[in-house]
Amino acid sequence: MTAIDPLSLISAPAVAPDAAALVDVTGAQVSHGALSSALDAIGAAIGAQGLAGLRIVTLLPDCPGTLVLLLALMRQAQVMPLSPELTDAELRATLDGAGADVILTVPGAGRGVQGLAPATATAEPGGLDRIDRLAGSIATGGALPPAHVGPGLVLFTSGTTSQPKRVPLRLEALDLSAGTIATHLRLTPSDRAVHMLPMFHIGALVDLCLAPLKAGGSVCLAHPMSADSVARAVLQQGATWLQAVPTMMHALIAGIPPEQAAEMGARLRFVRSVSADLAPELQSRFEQHFAPAPVVQMYGMTEAAGQIASNPAPPDRGRAGSVGRVAGPELQVMDPLGNPLPPGASGEICIAGPQVSEGYENAPRAAHFHGRWLRTGDLGHLDGDGFLFLEGRLKEIINRGGEKIAPTEVERALTALPGLRDVVVFAQPHPTLGEVPAAVVVADDPGFDPQAARAALAEQLAPYKIPHRIAVLDEMPRLRSGKVDRRAAAAALTGGRPGNRQPLSALGARIAAIWADVLQSDRPGPADDFFDMGGDSLSATAFVTALETRLGRELPVDLLYRAPTLEGLEQAIEGFQGTTYHGPLPRRIFRAMRRRVAASPGQKLGPTSLISRWAGAAPGAPLVWSGGEMATILDITGHGRPLYEVQSLTGLPQKSARNTGLLADHYAAELADLLEPGGYAIGGFCQGAVLTRALAERLAARGCPPALFVPLDRHFDRPFTAAPALCVWSQSSPFSAANLFARPEGALPALYPRGAEGLRMPVPHLDLFRHAAMTGILARMDELMADPPRPADPPIGTPAPPRLRIRASGPRRARGGDRVTVQGRLGGLTGPSGGLRIGARWKNLDFHHRMSHAASLPLPGDGAFALEVPVPEVRMPLILEVDVMVDGFFWASDAGRRPWRRLVFIS
Repeated sequence: MTAIDPLSLISAPAVAPDAAALVDVTGAQVSHGALSSALDAIGAAIGAQGLAGLRIVTLLPDCPGTLVLLLALMRQAQVMPLSPELTDAELRATLDGAGADVILTVPGAGRGVQGLAPATATAEPGGLDRIDRLAGSIATGGALPPAHVGPGLVLFTSGTTSQPKRVPLRLEALDLSAGTIATHLRLTPSDRAVHMLPMFHIGALVDLCLAPLKAGGSVCLAHPMSADSVARAVLQQGATWLQAVPTMMHALIAGIPPEQAAEMGARLRFVRSVSADLAPELQSRFEQHFAPAPVVQMYGMTEAAGQIASNPAPPDRGRAGSVGRVAGPELQVMDPLGNPLPPGASGEICIAGPQVSEGYENAPRAAHFHGRWLRTGDLGHLDGDGFLFLEGRLKEIINRGGEKIAPTEVERALTALPGLRDVVVFAQPHPTLGEVPAAVVVADDPGFDPQAARAALAEQLAPYKIPHRIAVLDEMPRLRSGKVDRRAAAAALTGGRPGNRQPLSALGARIAAIWADVLQSDRPGPADDFFDMGGDSLSATAFVTALETRLGRELPVDLLYRAPTLEGLEQAIEGFQGTTYHGPLPRRIFRAMRRRVAASPGQKLGPTSLISRWAGAAPGAPLVWSGGEMATILDITGHGRPLYEVQSLTGLPQKSARNTGLLADHYAAELADLLEPGGYAIGGFCQGAVLTRALAERLAARGCPPALFVPLDRHFDRPFTAAPALCVWSQSSPFSAANLFARPEGALPALYPRGAEGLRMPVPHLDLFRHAAMTGILARMDELMADPPRPADPPIGTPAPPRLRIRASGPRRARGGDRVTVQGRLGGLTGPSGGLRIGARWKNLDFHHRMSHAASLPLPGDGAFALEVPVPEVRMPLILEVDVMVDGFFWASDAGRRPWRRLVFIS
């Protein structure tokens, strides 16, 4: 990194000396020329007092003079600005091991200052009218140690979830970041920023001071922050943009009347959102209140000297839900081992480059870096266009019995509820699940009901994501930077189960007895919470099943998630008018599937429906889908088409071909009335493709065929005649046609006589449903629905299927590590052949898959082949199942189209 001219930090090369640099809400001004002169004078005083090159801690109020003093100090020393509101204990803990040489403060600030080791200096920065006296106000309190550091800043991380870490930032990094921000925001000499952040924040020094000054513009200081000071900065002092955290946005909406907000919106080029996640609901409210000023959401951190990524400045528009494209340091999304991940894959955001700090002073480097890449601790993914989407902090992810929950998702759902002003979600310890989500909220509505909020969330979130407890506070605890103090918020949610042993009604007593049996606990009181007493998803299912059996009533499967307390449960049961299911699907399967549907955040279509619907009023052609995350499709389509989710029997003991057909019958009876013939697409991922194929055939039989069938990574060996198809193959699945056939495209005319197209995706099986891959698949699906693939003529002289004989040599009883040799011979081949694909699978006696082994072999002239299959290291009987595929055209075996099988006892 090359050295820079310190004066270039605060002024554009061609800026007019008499142009305003700093103003305040009263109209007092300091020009660029006067500011440079003041910095020179202060710099001379710093040198005369021996402060140059030292580490200087500042404990100064948020006022114009402090900003000027920090600009002067950071050009010659290493400055550590701290909040003057720190208590004695906090100040001592912060300075312990920090290597401070001097503490620069004002009389009365920092009660514990006098007892600390570094020398103490005093300065009275004051307002803009006192800048000329700043140099004379600096005085030191004793002899100073020799210089030992270069110029720049030492800032602290926010410390919302752990102890703050010291971040050294060189002057060159600050200058580079400021220039990047000025360029990205298209700042000009006519732009004026509203400065209302605390002076020890990276945004206060780089984003709101260095960046606008380098562009030749100006800064309006509006401290202390209030709705009135911001309005005066815009309406009276001509500010053209401001920067705010979400809490400030709430305050501005509440504190500025609509007429004044509209006038401000007409004058502001944009409003920059920083420091915390901006809920879409809050962004929409803010942009409506201050229309037409747009909100530009960005992503930055202290360690990067400010900005990392940002949506574009007007007139360009950003992407909803994204913090924008990379606009600063290099960025990679990485897995836990430091390997870069492809677009669409979620991982930890890592950054590198000259703007990025070289490491923390009070934390080991290895724990926070992958080589040169700093691990930010933030989770996210990049889409195919390079837009970054944040998914929460790595340390804040809640692990609820193995289910990972991002607090950001739950916070956004809560923020969308009426009557809530502030929300934070965090992990709360749980006796059986390890962690569960809990929430602390601030409500504008004094009648806000946490139980009603939980019930409302059930329409947006899966049951396991709904906070088990919601506490209401008068004010949200916050750090001076504006971020929520999560540790303080979690501490506010304390207290055990209330003592509530009032007499119970007859129904309440019966429910309490079943509750105690299921949880093996004491009988609950009216206000006791099922999950707080140790309940989880499995015990909740057992509890509702036991309730239905003993009460003889149909109950909602998500009953406990809506009413987890005994009192609420009793009221819900009394008010629920149950419906009885009478249909072709076995009742046991229906109940199991209904529980799954209850966990889906989609819209439920009725009491006996097993279908979840998203974006039901959207104008596009509907898509019926099974498997994978529906949220991925919804995000890609942007609510542009109705989505119907039909869940398969994957993971259930009732999974079989017969039951899959019965489930398809159940779905078809409902969907045939919702869909237009030939006006929708249907498909599925892996096992979901098996279900949707059966469903598509049944819908076609009812006179409602699809326009397109889209199986992802699932090959079928019998013809499909209900619709054309888009067959998608990954590079790793044992069920993918790309791995089953040498030339899978060759089999499509025979398997899909209505027409088909093959689409190879160069990704592993589990990545096929990632954002990047699905974007291309859905785009091609739309193209084929508009112009379907046409049936291809079958090859002239297609040979008859070859004859196949298979036998296996090896003992009927084997040990783990042994090998079984599968041998066979193909006869009746005509014409050249591209080779064989042999697939061997070990399965349990219920045919659930355990291990696969496959090989591609050249076909000898005599048709003979052999494959050695390793025996698994297990102690149980297994079925060895062998399939043989010839040249992408035939699936042949000794029993027609069925695979060859042999039972092997393993000891």
